[in-house]
Amino acid sequence: MKDPEELEAYGRYLALVGEAWLLPPNASQLSTLALVGELLGEPDLQLAQSRDLEQSWQQHFRVPGEQNLKPYESAHAAAGGHAVRVAVAELYQQAGFSTSPYEHEPPDHLGHELRFLSSLLTTAAVRKRQGELQAANTLASWVSGFIREHLASFLDAFVATVEKHALHPFFPALARVSSRLVWGVYDGSRDDSGSRAAGGAPSLPSLPDH
Repeated sequence: MKDPEELEAYGRYLALVGEAWLLPPNASQLSTLALVGELLGEPDLQLAQSRDLEQSWQQHFRVPGEQNLKPYESAHAAAGGHAVRVAVAELYQQAGFSTSPYEHEPPDHLGHELRFLSSLLTTAAVRKRQGELQAANTLASWVSGFIREHLASFLDAFVATVEKHALHPFFPALARVSSRLVWGVYDGSRDDSGSRAAGGAPSLPSLPDH
């Protein structure tokens, strides 16, 4: 498992990119995203200005049509939309994760899923720093299981869609950064039993109390 500082860094980056999919990023957020873009080799994140993004963001996420990027697991994964959303919502409830202040979007929105990973990683960092290694390992199992059962089912397809239809180079860069961050924290060696609970949710160990 990564050290607490690295877990916290991934947590911050995932929260930041998750929010950028949920609402148009402001100047302060873009400044931090530029640093992430520099770190991960995506110069289009470094050049973006909030005034240039507002209109294309609205076109991509608020206006119906081919240009709508549909940042939802249910829009790109093979499983039915309702079942996916129920499964993800149940995991959030088990983990004590709230979609606030973005509850206007359904639970399978990419932004929510990235912020959920962020929450798990941040808590894992705290537990590891406190010497609670079993709790930290359990959280790491949740991270890997959630990626495998949910994000892995649609993230590549979503990135391809963004690269094809984006009106501004910021969005493909953001999609690629999102993917790199997700796979950067994935540990495929962790065994979460490989089975699924009803509704398609991964069968994972009980989370430690927050």
